[in-house]
Amino acid sequence: MFTTSRRPTPLAALPQTTPVLLDRIVLRFTKPVDLGLPEPRASLPDGHPILPLLRSLATEGLCDQPPDSPMPPRIKQRVNAWVDVPAGGGVRVGGELIFSFISRIGWALNANSKLWCNGMELLRSRLPDGGDSLGLSLDGATNWIGPADDNWRALGSTQADDVAYALCSVWTKVRSGLSLARRVADPTVALRDVELCHDLDHSSAIATVVALHGSYPEGSRHVVETFYPEVQSNTLSSHGAGVRWAMDGSGELALKAYAKCRRLLRLEVAASKGRGVSKLIEAVPQHTNRDVVLLQQPLSSLLRRVMAGGAVHVDALLGHVVETRNDDSLWADLLEGLAPLLALRGTPTRNRPGAPVTAATLALARDTLTDLLLLGCARPLTSAGKLVPRGNPVRDALDAMTRPHGPLVFRRGYRRNFVLRPKFAGARHRLSQALLTELRCAPTVALAAE
Repeated sequence: MFTTSRRPTPLAALPQTTPVLLDRIVLRFTKPVDLGLPEPRASLPDGHPILPLLRSLATEGLCDQPPDSPMPPRIKQRVNAWVDVPAGGGVRVGGELIFSFISRIGWALNANSKLWCNGMELLRSRLPDGGDSLGLSLDGATNWIGPADDNWRALGSTQADDVAYALCSVWTKVRSGLSLARRVADPTVALRDVELCHDLDHSSAIATVVALHGSYPEGSRHVVETFYPEVQSNTLSSHGAGVRWAMDGSGELALKAYAKCRRLLRLEVAASKGRGVSKLIEAVPQHTNRDVVLLQQPLSSLLRRVMAGGAVHVDALLGHVVETRNDDSLWADLLEGLAPLLALRGTPTRNRPGAPVTAATLALARDTLTDLLLLGCARPLTSAGKLVPRGNPVRDALDAMTRPHGPLVFRRGYRRNFVLRPKFAGARHRLSQALLTELRCAPTVALAAE
């Protein structure tokens, strides 16, 4: 049993290795499970060799009763089971069992069968009232227990065991339901999807996430900003905010930050489709195997390795959040830093030494400044779609702004190469309101007053 703490945890005071907890977990069977049943024949008493097995699973309370009508050669059966955990509380385990006839082995449980559960909902079930007093989060979910405190590290050390117990218990029931088959081996499974989280007590969670929009943590490839209606108390009076950073080209490994509640900032790492999970595990040296037999001890060990890899990424994201400021006190510093770009002004004429910039260059400068203020990043392109070369006044201004004390960082190979430093996030929002109106109203005049 545990209780949540309402004492705020200062961001800078958190330990170097940030404790994370398992949120969503999806297991995928990696090999078919041979059931040892014959090929379906019309002369069979039940008409289909799988029908008695499905009825047995329904009797165990794992699946719905199968239909009596003729069944297709490939059958999907949904799993929905509640599991009580010995340490306290419980969790609902879902899944999808796929049965099909494979010519080389006969009837089998397909390799794409899945089981899933939510580790945060398991922890929530242990609260004195089952977490009812917490209510729903801004996104209408119950997968949260409050801000991280000193108990989170201890919770993480036991949560992997509890989640593994729940998933393996359902498989034990499935195997019992399949006892009519002549042989059922324990399957080999891999993590298909996993989400790990760290929740911070923050007085302005939404404002902090908005400040993170347009920022790029180290190693991120691109960013997606999201807003969603607040569903708590069935109101649509305000909106939550989120931001997602892809850590690879496919987005199969991603970092997220979003306002779980008004005073709760969630930092999350999400890995999907197997390859993302592999990259997560590779963050921990000497632990790269993501396939295990569906037994409690091997699965618990795999989940612990994933949590260790997730902690590395969440720790880096936490550092980025600490660096990102959601106040606007640095607006004057940012305005000074943008001076090389703002200096491109004057009446458009042909480009020649000592002459003002051309209309095309002035338009490019205006668009680049707009991107920096709205998105926090920019990639000025030529008419051929390539990054403008050195010697172009806009490129030279941006290069000047990437010097050690400048407001920009140049990241080679990114979709948008010039990225605003995180500490200027709040100042960027303030300047965007002041300058963008002028840019829209006077697109061909000076970008800044003399």
